[in-house]
Amino acid sequence: MAGQKSNTIVLVSGGLDSAVCLSIAFHKEQRDIYPVSFFYGQRHAKECFHADAVVQHFRNQSPRVKALEFIRIKNLFDQLVSSSSLTDSTKKIPDHFPYQDNNTIPSTFVPGRNIIFLACMAAYAEEIEAGKIYIGVNALDYSGYPDCRPAFIKAMQEAISFGTTFPKFLITPLLALTKAEIVKEGLKYNAPIKYTWSCYRGGAVPCGTCDSCKLRAKGFEAAGIKDPALEEINND
Repeated sequence: MAGQKSNTIVLVSGGLDSAVCLSIAFHKEQRDIYPVSFFYGQRHAKECFHADAVVQHFRNQSPRVKALEFIRIKNLFDQLVSSSSLTDSTKKIPDHFPYQDNNTIPSTFVPGRNIIFLACMAAYAEEIEAGKIYIGVNALDYSGYPDCRPAFIKAMQEAISFGTTFPKFLITPLLALTKAEIVKEGLKYNAPIKYTWSCYRGGAVPCGTCDSCKLRAKGFEAAGIKDPALEEINND
């Protein structure tokens, strides 16, 4: 199985960044695209339905985009991880805006999440002969998660290269962008932003106060653009 393979895997969570990431892959890659989403017991599991809506938007445009593959790893996280407010409903999701330069890891950090996601996608890539794995991690306007940093991506790229049978390249088109720049990339590549969900609380409407909601609002405000998802909610 030597040589570079031509299919592509894209992590699609249902949020803004992953929708933009999929849009970029859709326009730049010429072969089949396999979207992947994970259910790991996240409190905002409704994002999975939004991920499916985002993928369906592209499936309506091209048969190159395959059906969303849901990978269920809730039992794994239930057994191993109890420290995150994103997976433990007894813990309070904070109403504050953590910055990555204050050396504070927010309680919404899920230990090992991106490590496990990328390991699963690398294994899946072996089966479908995918040489590229897109993930919408961001190291500028983000919550301070250690698994969103360039050093982490570099290390995972090396591990996947050594641990699999053919080259697989981690593609991170949003890594060095601000949230405002991500919003503008979404408009440039016609991302279906109105279908996305970012709120960690997963209620009927976004709470507007969790760090994910605030990061999203900050990006749209800085870009000078109204959030299509909020407009969609307000019109319902």
